[in-house]
Amino acid sequence: MNVQHKEEEITVQREQQHVQILKEVSHVIVILDILEMVFLVMVMIIGFFIFNRGKNLKKSLNQKSTDINECLTNNGGCASNAKCTNTAGSRTCACKAGYSGDGVTCNGILCFFFFFFCSCLISNVMKRFKKKK
Repeated sequence: MNVQHKEEEITVQREQQHVQILKEVSHVIVILDILEMVFLVMVMIIGFFIFNRGKNLKKSLNQKSTDINECLTNNGGCASNAKCTNTAGSRTCACKAGYSGDGVTCNGILCFFFFFFCSCLISNVMKRFKKKK
């Protein structure tokens, strides 16, 4: 009887161990469920802030900013014979009629032709002068 009693005790101890293990496993599962819910709440909060920040950024980009007219000071940095046109946040320069260049520097087309004509004239005179010698 002693052996049978020992076997029953061992069986009861094993069942108690199984119950204890099941309790611990269920606690771990509950903790994991709680962590999962906390994670989901954090994701929702972060998503909310990102979404609202994007909306606020969109609003701030849609707001009209005060533009400074660069053309009012020193012709906006354009040449004196150029037209300065104010644009949002900047300006453009374009040479006036009779001038060529990028607008920051404008050369008179007439001066160019005059210079070309003079250089050709001087070149021809030099050639004739060398031929006569």
